[in-house]
Amino acid sequence: MDVFEAIDTLISIRRIRETPVEEWKIERILSAAVKAPSGANTQPWEFIVVKDLEIKKQIAEINRRGASIYVKARVVKLEPKRRQYLEACLQRMHNIPVMIILCLNREKKLVNRPKGFEKASEKMEDIVSYASVFPAMQNLLLAARALDLGCWITMYHLYFEDEFRHLLNIPSNVEPLAVINIGYPMGRFKPAQRRPYSKVTHINRW
Repeated sequence: MDVFEAIDTLISIRRIRETPVEEWKIERILSAAVKAPSGANTQPWEFIVVKDLEIKKQIAEINRRGASIYVKARVVKLEPKRRQYLEACLQRMHNIPVMIILCLNREKKLVNRPKGFEKASEKMEDIVSYASVFPAMQNLLLAARALDLGCWITMYHLYFEDEFRHLLNIPSNVEPLAVINIGYPMGRFKPAQRRPYSKVTHINRW
């Protein structure tokens, strides 16, 4: 598949079949993920591949509770139909064949905090850290799309991060950032509906 076709049709797939995903495809998308660039090549990403049904059920339950908080807190409220659709997808979440947890290993830090620049350094440390793992997630998503796999990213677990950490035995220096749900889509891929770049691009100055 052409990379631009993959980009143009990379949409969230929430309706995913229970059909198992071939092991070689999981390995291929993880291999693509770790080819991503990172600050000073620190490669601070870690991945947890979850296929065990009981663990997936607990992840799904944590996500359902987190989603209820998120939906109420949204500035732009979900329409009733979209809310019902999300709730239905969360009820089926444990049946998704593979969940990959994207994590940030904070021990692989890029910068220290020089005296007089503590606040700026803290901000830079955070931005650089997250910017060094999200390209890996994008690589993973594009690789999955190229293999006809759909993905749905959730971060609702962040409302219950301690519980989530305990469930997956995640060490204190590692942040679980996203749950990437992967499988074969029930529907079809279609072009992503986004604002044109011309609406959000500024030349030379704002």
